[in-house]
Amino acid sequence: MREESTEQNSEDHPGRSPWSRWVDAISTNFEVVFTLAVLASVIFIYSFADSKSSMLDLFFILIVLCGYFLNTRSAVLGSVLAILVVSLFAMLQPARFADELPGTAFYSHILLWGSCLILTAALVGNMNQQLRSRFGQAWRTLERFNEIQEDLLNRQHELEEKNRLLLSEKSRLESVLHYAMDPNVAQMIIQNKLENENREISVLFADLEAFTANAEGMPPELVVRNLNQLFGQMEPILSRFRGHLDKYIGDGLMAEFGAPFFARHHALLSVCAALRMQEHMRGTDYPWKMRIGIAYGSSLVGLVGSERRKNYTAVGDVVNLAARLQNLCPPGGVCVDRNTFRRVAPWCHARPLRPPLSRQDAELFERVQMVDDPMRKEALEEAMVKAFLHEEEGYVSIKGKKEQIAIYEILGFVDPLDNYLRVPREAAELYRKLRQTVLMPEDEVLTLEALEGSIGHGRVTAALSVALGERLGLDEHEQRELLLASHLHDIGKLSLPDALLDDPRRMSDLPTADQERIRSHPALAEDVLRRMNAPMGARMLEAVRQHHERWDGGGYPDGLKGPQISLMARILQLADEYEALSASRSYRDRFDLESAIEELKRDIAGGKFDPKIGSIFLEIVGAALG
Repeated sequence: MREESTEQNSEDHPGRSPWSRWVDAISTNFEVVFTLAVLASVIFIYSFADSKSSMLDLFFILIVLCGYFLNTRSAVLGSVLAILVVSLFAMLQPARFADELPGTAFYSHILLWGSCLILTAALVGNMNQQLRSRFGQAWRTLERFNEIQEDLLNRQHELEEKNRLLLSEKSRLESVLHYAMDPNVAQMIIQNKLENENREISVLFADLEAFTANAEGMPPELVVRNLNQLFGQMEPILSRFRGHLDKYIGDGLMAEFGAPFFARHHALLSVCAALRMQEHMRGTDYPWKMRIGIAYGSSLVGLVGSERRKNYTAVGDVVNLAARLQNLCPPGGVCVDRNTFRRVAPWCHARPLRPPLSRQDAELFERVQMVDDPMRKEALEEAMVKAFLHEEEGYVSIKGKKEQIAIYEILGFVDPLDNYLRVPREAAELYRKLRQTVLMPEDEVLTLEALEGSIGHGRVTAALSVALGERLGLDEHEQRELLLASHLHDIGKLSLPDALLDDPRRMSDLPTADQERIRSHPALAEDVLRRMNAPMGARMLEAVRQHHERWDGGGYPDGLKGPQISLMARILQLADEYEALSASRSYRDRFDLESAIEELKRDIAGGKFDPKIGSIFLEIVGAALG
């Protein structure tokens, strides 16, 4: 069987070397090899060895090999075989040992040698068996480990598959939620971050005037397609100005500002969104006009509905008021209540909305027209005009309200360049001239300035910058680059959290970590501008990055000093500082113009700005004051 096994092993591995096959053959037939080796050793010792007693130690090598390749029993039997063969030869030819070990010494030597040989066989065989046992145990442990590893890999694959299915289900759920509600609200629902609370918010209602009359003669598919297209254009505007689209109501919509995310200037954000919505409507060919009403006040906000279906919405008088304002608003207009008007008045033009003449007033007006005396008729007409048209506020009766409500129609944004005391006329005219030749992203800047409550900051800064640039000899191309860089210089703040932009505290009063985040905005601007695809060249990007550096080297983000700061950045720094001083901020009132100039002089003397350029800038803004 061993020979067949060896032959089979050789056939199974035809590529093995002859030496490997010999080793396998010896290992398989070691008993026969051992026996032959014992006989050969005895014959060699008795035939050729001079010191036969010393050569007996050769058998220890054979016994060790026997214990390694076989087992304890085979090794002991092998040692006994060696002892018997040696003893047999010694008994048959005692004369060969007489010279070395005469008499009984020979037998004592054989006894001692044989005992040691048997002991060696037992020890080596036992050690070999222990090693084999431990090796077998280790091998079984390794096999078990491999089985466990394979099982873990299978479980990992199962978990990965389950995780993939969960992510797919989560994505599907989010898609369904986003389809049914605002994505931000859906995300907050998933993260369990929504709370029911009373909060000051602004509510916006928008509706299409005479929608039903215009839609009656149109195919239903066209009506729905137009509505979907219109709402698809309105939603990004609301989202840009941090509005939460609450719901679509037929041909109208409802949105909240200041919830679920807090925004201190939510009234301003809602008006900005409304004006942009109406501006968009004027640029389309829809057969409708939109009316928008906005109200400011306290409201309960939260998830409202049944156990099976809820919607994040607002409840309260402010919601009803916004809906009534929308109904009273003229087509294409934006109407707000007094609370909203007071919060946006510094940035918006508005007029009181007059109610239509009542029947009694109309009858009175007709009687006045019938008066024959021209002088008396003129006096009555003048009195009526004063009564109906020249009051500071127009009060309108609102269903559900006992008292009449003052309503204002927002006409547009105030242009800060019209204040020629703050911005020299020449600077404003140069800005308007250059502005016609420069394509500027307005909405992103407006969003940022509405969040901070600083609408017009970029516009004034740009006008003052180009006026100073012209005085310093910049050509028209460089002036256009300076105009765009100045207008967008704070755009990196869009990478900061809204809560940080909305914080009313001075920068020095903020935690150190928040101060560092704010100081990072010049370096973040390039990434924001790249995402906006703004047409910014290397010099413009350099000016934006460096506009918070100081002449004395104490600025940020790079700590540049003196002429290391680019010329455009040095120009922009002065214009930015003057605009900030001469405008109101959440943490302070505005400086009067004389105080702003004095503060700027102190900053120049203190090493904040380039003194040469600073003196020229002071001449420009000082000239406006006469």
